[in-house]
Formats: sequence, C-alpha cells, structure tokens
Amino acid sequence: MHGGESASPWVARWSHLTPEHARVLDLACGAGRHTLHFLKQNCHVVGVDIAQTAVDLIASQLNTEQATRCKLLCADLENKPW
Repeated sequence: MHGGESASPWVARWSHLTPEHARVLDLACGAGRHTLHFLKQNCHVVGVDIAQTAVDLIASQLNTEQATRCKLLCADLENKPW
C-alpha cells in the first residue's frame, strides 16, 4: 500500500489528458495516491481496494469538497461478488 506518495510518473505524465470533471476509476487504490491526484484535478473518482484500512486512510485525507466527488469502496474484486 502506498501512503503519502505522489502519483506514479506514468500517471503524472499522462493525467493532463483527463478532462476536468471526468469520472475516474482507481482499482486497487491502496492509500490513494492516484485517487487524490485526480481529485486535485477536479475529477470525480471511485476508489476500490480490498483493504478497509486503505479506504479509511483515503477518506481521512479528503476535504469536504473532495468528499463530494469521491466514492470509496472496500471490495474483493477477484474472489467475491461486488
């Protein structure tokens, strides 16, 4: 799980192609480095991770405005229906 890190170089390099207010899906979002990156670009983000602690960590970092554009889900995408 990544924590407090900036977006990966690849995401940082290409994220300017994502329009403002776009909808972004961050699967296996971990501690949210990409979720937070896209929220700072005024996107709407759904973050999904298997670890509730990861989802809780992201939620604790959101300001009120970001929280309105972010949906966080704890789900096992490989082994359970969701």
